[in-house]
Amino acid sequence: MIGIILLGAPGSGKGVLANFLKNKYNLKHISTGDIFRNILNSNNEFSFLIKKYIDSGKLVPDEITIKILEINILKNNCSNGYVIDGFPRSIVQAQALDNMIKKNNLKIDFVINISIDDKILINRIINRRICSKCGISYNILTMPPKKDNLCDVCNEKLIQRSDDNEKVFNERLKQYYYYADSLIEFYKKSSYLFINLDGSMGNKNFDFVSKIIDNCN
Repeated sequence: MIGIILLGAPGSGKGVLANFLKNKYNLKHISTGDIFRNILNSNNEFSFLIKKYIDSGKLVPDEITIKILEINILKNNCSNGYVIDGFPRSIVQAQALDNMIKKNNLKIDFVINISIDDKILINRIINRRICSKCGISYNILTMPPKKDNLCDVCNEKLIQRSDDNEKVFNERLKQYYYYADSLIEFYKKSSYLFINLDGSMGNKNFDFVSKIIDNCN
């Protein structure tokens, strides 16, 4: 089993890296952002509760996030491993994740942090498009689909998320930086292998990360 945590600002490339790791090592991709959006579309008990936070760019409260994450990890077959994208975002969440991992006899091996300049992030966010079916991300300027506004994988229409605008993004970025430094220091001091990546390198980071994981397994 391989356990990986991905850290980084919104738009830093966590989802793209997670998708690569998922396919290369047959891991489950656990994305809190995707989980929350699925909840919003399903109109279940959590949907109204989290809608106001996501629409405003604010973080969903810890107790809600932790409970939802645990439910999703346990209901998925993670026997081969998993990559967690979008969680934790604070030391409180990191400690809760550690407790949950130990309680359920799971493991974390690597913590990968993606650093990138804010100007690049804003450009990525406002030009990001998501497949409405499979969730793969594109950038209409730097990584466009082969067919205009259609996913390369499933040929479904690409959409722009409602929170992918500069106003909401700036609030999300503000929330991220409030916790980022202390969270990074927390994991640097942990027993997990900490890897820092330059997010502007994009897909060029794939081989680098793979070599580290392969050498440790």
